[in-house]
Amino acid sequence: MKNVTMLSIVALFVLSIALSGCGKLNTSDFEMWRDDYVKQTDEAHTMLQGDVSKLDGKVDNQNSTLTTAVGEKSERAKEDAIAYAEQGDADTIKKGQDADSKLRTELTKAANDAGKEARNFATGEDDKLRSQIKMLDQKASSHDGSLSQLQNSLMMAQEDAKNAKAAVRKPMRVATVHFMIGQANLTAEAMKALDSGIAAIKENAGYQVKVVGHADGTPVLGGKYRSNWDLSQARAASVAKYLMEKGITGDIDVVGRAHTEPVAAGNTKEGKMRNRRAEVIIYPPGSMK
Repeated sequence: MKNVTMLSIVALFVLSIALSGCGKLNTSDFEMWRDDYVKQTDEAHTMLQGDVSKLDGKVDNQNSTLTTAVGEKSERAKEDAIAYAEQGDADTIKKGQDADSKLRTELTKAANDAGKEARNFATGEDDKLRSQIKMLDQKASSHDGSLSQLQNSLMMAQEDAKNAKAAVRKPMRVATVHFMIGQANLTAEAMKALDSGIAAIKENAGYQVKVVGHADGTPVLGGKYRSNWDLSQARAASVAKYLMEKGITGDIDVVGRAHTEPVAAGNTKEGKMRNRRAEVIIYPPGSMK
């Protein structure tokens, strides 16, 4: 490689001299020089090719050796890597097993602690719940007693209302007046009693009015009335007339019962006075017989 370089330098030097005109060469000298230069150049090329061939052989040998060495080292590296990996896997597995065992232990402890706390909490809450249930039972028992009282009161109230309603629907005696012996005229006291009865009649608008006259049983021997029947009828008519004069409208039923319905003994003066009477009775609509 150095010879070729030197020859190239010399050739360039000679060529530059020839071209610059510092020396003069004839044709034969130039051809001789050229031939010699070509010969030397060919020899140098031949030597260079030989050197290149030798170098290629060495490179091939080194490449083969290097390839073999690399293959062996690669194989060893692969084996080492596999071994290291296997060892690493074993270590990792062991570490994982150790960590798993530790985690299991911690989780078991945590679960036990949580279970213990839950049981304690449940026991406490159960006691509270039992206490609350007991209180509720007591309140319920008290309420049951109160409810029973209320139910009884309600039943009594309903019964009273029913009785009151029934009483309202029954006939009501609103006035009773008394008469002198053998008379049908109203006294001042009788008129006062009838005025109170008139107020009751007006409060129960729609009720039917009935006036019933009575006698004391003493025989009628003369006068304008022929019997106790006529006398009791006249007494009822006298009351009805007064009611109409005081504004009671509608039909008033007038009835005489003579001495058939006494309220006291007929053999005494007081008893006879009580039996000489007229009663004003009002009936719910449609119930008067």
